[in-house]
Formats: sequence, C-alpha cells, structure tokens
Amino acid sequence: MKGRRRWVVAVFALAGLVAIALALMPGAREDLPVAGTRKVERTIKPAKPEATADAPARPKATKFSAAVRAQAARLTLEQQVAQLFLVGFSGRDVSAKFFEDLQVRGWGAVLFTAENFVDPVQFPALTGEAGVVAKNAGRVDPLIVVDGVPGTNGFLDGLPDQAELGGKAPAVVQARTEGAASIFAGDGIDLVLAPIADLGYESGPSATRAFCDDPGLVAELAGAAVSGWKAGGVAPAPKHFPGQGAAAQEPIVGATTIGLQREALENRDLAPFRALAAGVPAMVISSAAYAAYDGVTPAALEPEIARDLLRGDVGFTGVAISDDLAGAAVAGAITVGDAAVGALAAGVDLLAVHDPAEVAGAYRAVLEAVRSGEVPRARVSEALHRVLTLKAGR
Repeated sequence: MKGRRRWVVAVFALAGLVAIALALMPGAREDLPVAGTRKVERTIKPAKPEATADAPARPKATKFSAAVRAQAARLTLEQQVAQLFLVGFSGRDVSAKFFEDLQVRGWGAVLFTAENFVDPVQFPALTGEAGVVAKNAGRVDPLIVVDGVPGTNGFLDGLPDQAELGGKAPAVVQARTEGAASIFAGDGIDLVLAPIADLGYESGPSATRAFCDDPGLVAELAGAAVSGWKAGGVAPAPKHFPGQGAAAQEPIVGATTIGLQREALENRDLAPFRALAAGVPAMVISSAAYAAYDGVTPAALEPEIARDLLRGDVGFTGVAISDDLAGAAVAGAITVGDAAVGALAAGVDLLAVHDPAEVAGAYRAVLEAVRSGEVPRARVSEALHRVLTLKAGR
C-alpha cells in the first residue's frame, strides 16, 4: 500500500512539473484559461509586419508640436481615452444628463443632430455650452460636429444637396459650400462629416447623395466642397473611405460588402479620396466590408484599410474617424464596445458612437483594452495627438 501511494505521489509530481514547464514556454501562457474571466471575441486583425508587393509600406511616424505633446502629457489615461470618442447625446438644453457626463469624461467630440435642435437661437447657445461645461470642469474643449448629409441635419439652413450640385461648376460648389460653412461656424460647429466622396452608383443609396458617378469629376467637386468648408471656417471630413458608393445598403442597416476587386477600387472609388487626402484634416472610414480585402471585416476595423491603405499608400496624415460604430457592430455581429476596440487597434483615431445608450459601454471596453495591453498605449498616444492637433487648428 505504501509503495502504491509513493507511486501515485510521484505521478502527480511529474504531472505538476510538466504543467509548469508548459506554462513557461513562450506563448503558452496566453492559452491558459484564467478563473473568473471570459475571453471576448473581437474583430481585431494583426497588421502585416512588413510591406510586400501586394501591401503598401507602413506609414512613417507623424511629428506633433511641442504644445500638443505637452497637452497630451497632462491628461490621465482615462481622459486620453475619452478624447478618442465622438459621441451622440439626447437633450436640448444643459439640463440633459449628457452635460454631467461631459464634466466627468471630457469627450473628444460631440455630435449634434436634429434631436438637439429647437430654433436658430437655442442651437448655438447649446453648442457653446458644451465648450463652457468642459472648460469649467478643466477638460479639453470638445469638437462640435454635425453630419453634412441632407435629411440628417437638414435643420441647418443652407446645407448643400450634393446630388443637386453634381451638375454645377466647381466654383458654384465651392461658393454654396462656403455659404453653408459660414452659417455652421456661426452656430459654433467645428467639424462637418462631409463632403460625400463616394461615387453615385445607381443601385446603391449613394445615387441620391453623391455628386455623380465619374471619379475625376467627383474628385474635382469634392475638392471644391472641401475648399468651401475650410474657407467658411469649418473642418471637413470626407466620407466614406475607401469608397462606399457600390454598397447595396447603408452599413447601419445590415452587414454590407463592397464587391469591387482591388483594381476597380483603386481606379474608381478610391480615386477621389486619394485626390483629397493632402488637403483635409479628417476622413471618415466606412463600416462596410470590402471584397478586395477579406470581404468580412468592416473597413474601420481592418488595419490594411484604416492604417496601411489610408496612411502608408494614400499618405493621409489627419484624423481618421470611424463611421457610426453601430454599423461595424452589426457587420461583425459584435458589441459596439468590441467594434470600438477593434477600430482603435486598426488605426482609427476618433471613435464615433452615435447612440447615447452605447457610449458608456464602448468607453469602458476601450479603457479596459488599453489597460490590459490589448490596444498598445502607443496607439492611444498616436490617436490622441492627432485629435489634439485637429483641435489646435480650430
């Protein structure tokens, strides 16, 4: 009996030594389950480590001003992460709960919609109050943002209808856009999610919103619109990179795949964005997936698009803004929080969460991912410096 017990003890001891050895092997610890935790499936794709014949070179590091670096250094990690969010809210005056959250979090940007509008007097007072609340709480002023698509923010007078402007001369487009921008700037608006640089495919929703279906003319007219927005004092963010015109439906409605292969995407849909890249401070990244890549991952969560193509190939250096991440969540069958983590990891700088009910959860998901190392601190720093640079240029 004693001999048998010694044999059993020896077996268990050997098993323990084997388990310890396996746990110490490189990479082995990542696969060991941890009691009381749940591994969340996220749509985060590792980027290719080196450029190949089929992949553009990785972008070079951007240099930021000393003032921006100093401002970033003064922020806590929690404040840094909050600066990477573009959030929607409910309410039409400062009694809205959102303003309490703004004091605590100091969101990077706030999206104003028709829901927040009462009249031309109330609206600029409300947008101005957002900055006052943030400043009084010692936070960085948020960017005041509106969507530049008619029907979304049609309460703002003078909003240009791109489809109607598609047959006009570039000078007319610029003048009309500059007029709208002057009104926007007077209402306290810093940034507009416009112009639409998608091509106007007849079969998709862009047919009634885009300038036209000719890549060269879209690039010319979108460039005129960009000049108009900037001349009127509002920063433009063309959308939806790398071209969403061929979509059969809006990504927010359901999973959407752009079926174009790389040659067609490059020669047609991407052409306007390539022409605009050097002249705009921000760009909106699509929530559609692209067959030219894997056909499954939304562009805003795909590092080959949101980082390598946008920055390494096209050379864009400004703020990359996600389309509403509810669309990416629908496409990937994941939560908005997981979509936010995936988008930041992929190269997006400003994470758009339009639904107020989703904001807190998305913020917590990103903060947890940064604290755990799932999203590197260097990625947060890079995104933060771009956002602060955009704000410095207001």
